[in-house]
Amino acid sequence: MALAERDGQLDFLRRLLADASAAYGRVAMVTGPVASGKTELLHVFGEHARGAGARVLTATGTRAERNMPLGVLRQLLRGAALAPETLARVLALLDEGQATATRTEPDNEVTERVQARIAHDLADTLLALSVESVLVLTVDDVDHADVASVRVLVDLARRLRSHRVLVLFTELTGASPAHPAFRTELLRQPHFRRIRLTPLSVRGVAEMLAQQLADGAHLAADCHELTGGNPLLVRALVEDQHSAHTAGGLSVGEAFGQAVLACLHRSNPLLLRVAQGIAVLGSTEAEPLSGLLDLAPEAVTQGVDTLVEAGLARRGGFRHPAVGAAVLADVSPDTRADLHLRAAERLHLEGAPPAPIAEHLLAAGRIGGQWAVQMLWTAGEHALTEDRVEYAVECLELAHRSSTDDQTRATIRMMLVGLARRANPAVVARHLAELTEALRKGTLNTRDALTSVRCLLLHGRNTEAAEAMIQLSETVGQTDKQTALELAITREWMFSMHPPLLSQLPAAELAPESGAVRDPRLQTGLALRKVIAVGPEETAIMDAEQVLQGSRLSEKTFDALVSALMVLYFADRLDRALPWADALLAESAERNAPGWHAMFASARAAMALRQGDLPGAEAHARAALRHTTPHTWGVAVGGPLGCLIVALTELGKLAEAEELLNLPTPDAMLESTFGLQYLSARGRCHLAADRLYAALGDFRLCGELMAEWGMDRPSFVPWRSDAAEVLIRLGKHHEARALLEEQLAMDCTNRPRIRGVTLRLLAAISEPHRRLALLTEAVELSRAGGDRLQLARALGELSQAQVEADSTQARMTLRRAWHLARECQAAPLCEELVPGQAGVEAEAPPAPVEVDADKVTALSDAEQRVAALAAQGHTNRQIASKLCITISTVEQHLTRVYKKLNVTRRADLPSGLHSPDTAVSA
Repeated sequence: MALAERDGQLDFLRRLLADASAAYGRVAMVTGPVASGKTELLHVFGEHARGAGARVLTATGTRAERNMPLGVLRQLLRGAALAPETLARVLALLDEGQATATRTEPDNEVTERVQARIAHDLADTLLALSVESVLVLTVDDVDHADVASVRVLVDLARRLRSHRVLVLFTELTGASPAHPAFRTELLRQPHFRRIRLTPLSVRGVAEMLAQQLADGAHLAADCHELTGGNPLLVRALVEDQHSAHTAGGLSVGEAFGQAVLACLHRSNPLLLRVAQGIAVLGSTEAEPLSGLLDLAPEAVTQGVDTLVEAGLARRGGFRHPAVGAAVLADVSPDTRADLHLRAAERLHLEGAPPAPIAEHLLAAGRIGGQWAVQMLWTAGEHALTEDRVEYAVECLELAHRSSTDDQTRATIRMMLVGLARRANPAVVARHLAELTEALRKGTLNTRDALTSVRCLLLHGRNTEAAEAMIQLSETVGQTDKQTALELAITREWMFSMHPPLLSQLPAAELAPESGAVRDPRLQTGLALRKVIAVGPEETAIMDAEQVLQGSRLSEKTFDALVSALMVLYFADRLDRALPWADALLAESAERNAPGWHAMFASARAAMALRQGDLPGAEAHARAALRHTTPHTWGVAVGGPLGCLIVALTELGKLAEAEELLNLPTPDAMLESTFGLQYLSARGRCHLAADRLYAALGDFRLCGELMAEWGMDRPSFVPWRSDAAEVLIRLGKHHEARALLEEQLAMDCTNRPRIRGVTLRLLAAISEPHRRLALLTEAVELSRAGGDRLQLARALGELSQAQVEADSTQARMTLRRAWHLARECQAAPLCEELVPGQAGVEAEAPPAPVEVDADKVTALSDAEQRVAALAAQGHTNRQIASKLCITISTVEQHLTRVYKKLNVTRRADLPSGLHSPDTAVSA
């Protein structure tokens, strides 16, 4: 590669060569930052000198040969092609000089005289070579030359003024001179010249790039910014561009890192140490570096200046992260850890905040005392406020490994468990053994101990959880209000999740104070118990919404928020639950919390299923199981797995649903309410596959468990109507009627969805004259309940009843049922309603008359409202009741609608009519 921006220096050296040719001996020192092109300049000039007929002898000083006496002279004379007798004399002088330099008393007077004689004789030998031709001697990195060689070079420099000799040295700037007397002697010589190399400009970098890269010109500015104009670094970047094979920006790769290390290792050891300090601290400030490296501030400042001049650093830090990465990669792990640990200790003594201290402790991989545990703990907690979960886990795991205090270790372990539930629930299982041991030793505080109990229960370790609960219950004192609160919260959670365990525990001896009920965890726990065991009480719903409105999603509020959603779900307040569920689902995704997202996705799947949104239920259930595996869920897998089984069954994907039944589930699942959800789902799958007795067994087992646990309410799992559906298909109408009437007698009055299902099934086994009324009411209740799938079923059966009653509305009702079923993508129901038309437009219902869209927009708001209800199959009386107008007004509106739309009957009204949202007087 040709030199860039070195024409002036080459011209100057040529002039020096011309002077030497005229017997005006010259000595020159080429100085510059590390890797600034000094060696390359000597090489190019040497080729020029040889071409001009000069004899060129070269040598290079190295750190490894610094203690080898006359090593540099041996290099120079090796290429001199001396006559045999001269060579023998020179070798003898070199051997004598080496022996003299290694004597035990090298500074005595005799030794000095011998060394002076040897230096003079060797210099004579070199000067004699200039008789035949101009002699050019080049010594690269003379600052690394041995002392004996320097003595010869000094003697030579004093005597060459009238000889045809040019001596060139290179030396690194910024370092303390290795041979101060040598430099001083050179400066005293009138024939001495100094040539200084500076870093390349942007133009010089562009020139170098143009030589090797076809489109390198546009990279010049970035390359100069990254290298500071250091030629070695520029060449390394060129190599990285060739290796990267990518167009566009500058690629920084392996060659650049190797060039960085080459710069540092070719310089003095001080520079490397300072670079290591900067890589650890990320700063070029002298005082912190001085303390870290145990160097004088002046030495550090000199090292920083040299790094800046060499293009590796700028004021403040390295020019590119790759520089620091290369430096640290070159340091042994133990040395690197020691540096980071020392940096952490100094920051701690200076009162620095925990975050930068924790960075160094993590980089060290070990800590130096209990103070560091607290720093890591605090830094982890702060990271959580910024949703940097992975970083928080790193801090807490190192603190846990390093702490020597059992209670501190146990507390940190619980924090890690909480983070695992948020980020990676699979990790929770790894902590169970240590949690169990901590519970046994009693090193956990009450809240953490009860959280551990929940973890054990969720992973099916019920016996250990029960033992821990009994032990904790026995420790409650008469004034231990906090323990009483935590126990009360856990008891409520157990009722809604693991009710069998409550019977094994002693009765609560100390009730929480009345003010404690406002704790979100207890507030939602009590509300959930009410909804499950009693029904949708308004106070429970208000408590749930209050918690949702007043709690920000965090490790401390997560369980309460999930319980609050479940309160609204079991109370059939989906209109209130859905916005919260969607918001929490989105927030957990944005905050990179897969564990939370899975739980909210499971809740959202249940809500979608209850609305008849089968594709939505499938998608959310799959998301819940995708974010955390079935094994990770523990016994709670029954929730999302059950939703997915039901959704697939109703969608007509029965084979997929049956495959899910083969997935292994924890044995302890049937000792939890999640097991009820799974049993119900499995029963629905058996029913769809005509395994009637298997389905009936699952539904009845649900009923037995719910009765045993004190939560036998249709709002939780409507096992009676499910079992009745099986009994009807088995022809056991009497048993089915008993179950349905029992369900009607329960809390169905305020549950239109459940009451609608019950009446629909009851109609199937009732006399024909009652069937139409029961189904009409079932349709209205299903519509009010918001479940489109159940509404489609009710409409389908209503259409059959209307056929039997010779009603003219039968075909319109069937069409509405079929369209609803298709909206739900319930293929089996579509096929049941209109055989052979599951995937296409139904042909059995009369095809609607095509109506111009402009004609629809011509309807007034009141006419659109009436027409929409009429198209849905409502009678004039029902329309009048819904819109609070007279039947006569309805008839007048319909007359005008028929005229504007050019239709003659209700069945021809387009099914896509929508009622305006704003209320308009009829």
